[in-house]
Amino acid sequence: MYETNMHEDVRQPHVWIDGELVAWDDATVHILSLGWSTISGLFESMRCYWNDDQQQLYAWQLPDHYKRFIKSQKMVRSEPGFTAEQLTHAAVELLRANNAKESQGLRCYCYHKDVTWFGANPGEAVSTYMQSVPAKSMMGANKVVAACISNWKRLSDNSMSPRIKCFSNYQNSRMAWLDAKMNGYDHAILLNENGYAAEGAFMCLCMVRDGVLITPDISSGILESCTRRAVLQVASEALGITVVERPVNRSEMYMCDELFFCGTGAEIMPVGSVDKHEIGDGVIGPVSQKIYDTFCDLMFGRDERYPEWRIPIY
Repeated sequence: MYETNMHEDVRQPHVWIDGELVAWDDATVHILSLGWSTISGLFESMRCYWNDDQQQLYAWQLPDHYKRFIKSQKMVRSEPGFTAEQLTHAAVELLRANNAKESQGLRCYCYHKDVTWFGANPGEAVSTYMQSVPAKSMMGANKVVAACISNWKRLSDNSMSPRIKCFSNYQNSRMAWLDAKMNGYDHAILLNENGYAAEGAFMCLCMVRDGVLITPDISSGILESCTRRAVLQVASEALGITVVERPVNRSEMYMCDELFFCGTGAEIMPVGSVDKHEIGDGVIGPVSQKIYDTFCDLMFGRDERYPEWRIPIY
């Protein structure tokens, strides 16, 4: 989830729809296209970071996100309308057309616009659209959040695969997040059907014990996150941190030295407590701080390593 002020006008000059740039006010969908058509609807959320010193906007990990987008479409037996390369090119075209000069949230959606009952047949084509909106980055704020273990369980791979980034799956995270907010917490952590940690609502989870970075493995009911994969790669390659992917249980999170969420919307988000158990000293820990600072520089183009993750827009 991006941090945007919904009371402000976030309209942009253009929206991209099925290969064409369309004026914002003309980007409409008939009301009868809503409802059943979105059961198999999919989306990807991405970020773009504005470097004021360089007067440059960097689109972050677009190809990785669009490759997952195509895989999700194939998983729900839809016929992709565009390749990952075409969608990457379209995103750059849209951002340039909107003349974006501040950090942006970029979202790509697809759905079966002509379906009016239950869902699409296998192999039916989808309609694809993309939008960009101003989205403030929280990187650099060092904000620490309070989390709780949710009573809602993470959906399982044998019910609705968490590997698919679809509208329907996100009700699972939304219910957990709503409960957390109503009970005075910032965010929620969902356990899987076996009682192990899966991920935070809308984001992945990493913890640190004795200097080792540990994260639930991909069989724990997680979205195979682009940000998570980048965090593990940077931690191991660039920072020399030992990385372990394995099941994580509830009490281990209470006893760990450091904990943080990661994801497109969350970016790198340190956790200060879980169920009111203080994590470490309740502030961002030294290992998390190294990862946090490195990603802050990578995302904004101040660190030139991993150029494949950044596309300069101008």
